[in-house]
Amino acid sequence: MTADAAAAAPTGRELLRCLLRPESVALFGASPDPARPATRALRSLLRGARPPRLYPVNPRHTAVAGVVCLPDAAALPEVPDLTVVAVRAESVLDTVAAAADRGARTFLVFSSGFAELDDAGAARERGLAALARERGLAVVGPNSLGVIDFGSRSYCTFASLVDGEAELPAGAVALVTQSGAIGSYVAAMAHAGGFGLALMVSTGNEAVLDAARLACAVLDDPGVRAVALYLEGVRDGAGLTAFFAAARDRGVPVVLLRAGDSERGQAAARSHTGALAGSARVSDAVLRRYGVVGVTTPEDLVTACRAVVAEPPWGGRRIGVLTGSGGGGVLVSDACDRWGLTVPPLRPGTTARLRELLPAWASAANPVDVTATVLIDPRSPFDRCLRVLAGDDAVDEVVVFLGGGGSFGPGLARRIVAAATVLGKRCSVIWLGASAEVAEILHAGGVAVFGGIEECIRPLAALAAAAEPHPATEVDPATEGDQAEPSPAALIRFLDAQHHRVLDEDASKTLLELAGVTGLPARRVLAPAEVAAGEDPGLGFPLAVKVLARDIAHKSAVGGVVVGVADAAGLRAAARQVFAAGVAAVGAAGVQGVLVERMAPPGVEVIVGVATDPVYGRVLAVGPGGVLAELVDDVTIVLPPASPGAVRRSLEGTRLIRLLAGADTGALCALVARLSRLVAGGLPGVAEIDLNPVLVHPYGHGVSVVDGLVALDHARER
Repeated sequence: MTADAAAAAPTGRELLRCLLRPESVALFGASPDPARPATRALRSLLRGARPPRLYPVNPRHTAVAGVVCLPDAAALPEVPDLTVVAVRAESVLDTVAAAADRGARTFLVFSSGFAELDDAGAARERGLAALARERGLAVVGPNSLGVIDFGSRSYCTFASLVDGEAELPAGAVALVTQSGAIGSYVAAMAHAGGFGLALMVSTGNEAVLDAARLACAVLDDPGVRAVALYLEGVRDGAGLTAFFAAARDRGVPVVLLRAGDSERGQAAARSHTGALAGSARVSDAVLRRYGVVGVTTPEDLVTACRAVVAEPPWGGRRIGVLTGSGGGGVLVSDACDRWGLTVPPLRPGTTARLRELLPAWASAANPVDVTATVLIDPRSPFDRCLRVLAGDDAVDEVVVFLGGGGSFGPGLARRIVAAATVLGKRCSVIWLGASAEVAEILHAGGVAVFGGIEECIRPLAALAAAAEPHPATEVDPATEGDQAEPSPAALIRFLDAQHHRVLDEDASKTLLELAGVTGLPARRVLAPAEVAAGEDPGLGFPLAVKVLARDIAHKSAVGGVVVGVADAAGLRAAARQVFAAGVAAVGAAGVQGVLVERMAPPGVEVIVGVATDPVYGRVLAVGPGGVLAELVDDVTIVLPPASPGAVRRSLEGTRLIRLLAGADTGALCALVARLSRLVAGGLPGVAEIDLNPVLVHPYGHGVSVVDGLVALDHARER
């Protein structure tokens, strides 16, 4: 795209206005057939509060839905703000080009039959993208369900969601969705629960504008207080994180429902790091950094959206439970434990006040069981118990667990609504078997009500996680800032001189030395002739002896490692042994020699690695090393760049940090931070680094990088 063309493409507020509140719309493919997508969109726009000027375009018809139909783009009496394209896939490019010739710049493509279909469709989609770049066009789709502005009742969509004359409720949450169907389901669920959306944008195949760019545009709408995303795939991780950062800076909460994480996990053949740093883990780390609420079901998406725009806002992980059933309290507590929430002991004063209010057979401990007698009596102290529980500073959120209700249900629901207005904390209600009347009373009173335990606790956990500050967003004056560092010139020259994608251990450690990484034990490479001669490397004893071969990723698996070599005779025997093991595994031509290294003191084994995520780029993974790397599911993803303090806070609460009790954790964090700042600022061509194990010695004694492997990107294969 030329600079002039790029400048001509609508962005920000102008793009939003043209998509959601256009003053004129051309609809290519409209016809008298009421089932045609363009016709459905035309009829929906006509029902809006202030219909735009509408121009159906179809050479075979003179009128559609009572509106004059034009034969082609050249006949348009004005340049439309928005051009809807709903013609055969094979005709889309010609249609868009003709409308662009007339001056149109903003397009909404309903047509399917592109990359979602076959290779020919993918070629058409690439052609549409190229045309948009060449002409400076903003294109939503293809395969889009359309766009809806619930506030102004501008419905440019063929979704059944907007069928009928009833006015749909409007709210303050914008929904940007890659799936039009899922977006419609979410909107329908929200509306059924009395919770309206501000707008919905279906991005379709995203040939030109992706969900992140459209979500950034949505931030310019002053009526949007939160953004919900449904994503099935992300091609531009940098664009998505830029949106997350922009939303955070503006104080706009983001709720994300992701699909397909189980298929996106990336296995790495050469190292542990790539397998451990799967895309789902990386995505979770990105969400934590930017405070995004990540949910796993459409129902949770609606719940979280309701919560982020509600007052008071969500609290935290500590849940106060009030119930009329001891068993119900146990079930809620179990669910909290499964999802990382806690049901903490109450303050002594709280327990004492509850005992004063409750009968002797009730439980004043958290979860608080007021018993059924308190629930059914309209004169009982139920309301006061709820206020006392919420007033405990050991509690962030209150969850009420109830069931059935019969004739007393509506009255109890009204008491909850009245109490919730003065609690100062969010109150959620799990009501099994709630009647329609009870649910309506709670909904109307602004109290979230759930028909099941999990559907309440899951989104509460997601909200709590998003509300917690991420280490990378905190200022740590005791450490250097999270700044990227350029690669040293000597390191660049070394990388340029490499002729293989995978470096052997000696070359990998040379790269680390040039990068300024410390903790590398003294070593020397013995060539095959030196092995045969029994060469003494002069490093002292004890020694570790390893075969040096690029094609052997895990040397111990083939017998290519001997440790604890105590003298010269043992060294000669060990060198010949590992060399022979290497030859047996990959042939003589594949063995570069034998690496002899001074044994490192004992320490806790840790894996530290750099992997390249297909969406978000290079990230670091830290976890238990050695045999525990694949047995213990305890991996922390660090997004570069990060300071040592940020790395330390990322590790808090992990099993690894407990394993490191008494060890030099500061040295480990410094190593990780050094790598993170380097990969953020340079290390050109480095796709993967696998340091396993790194031995973390007792406090004050640093770390030792015992084994290491570096893989370069495919562009360096020669």
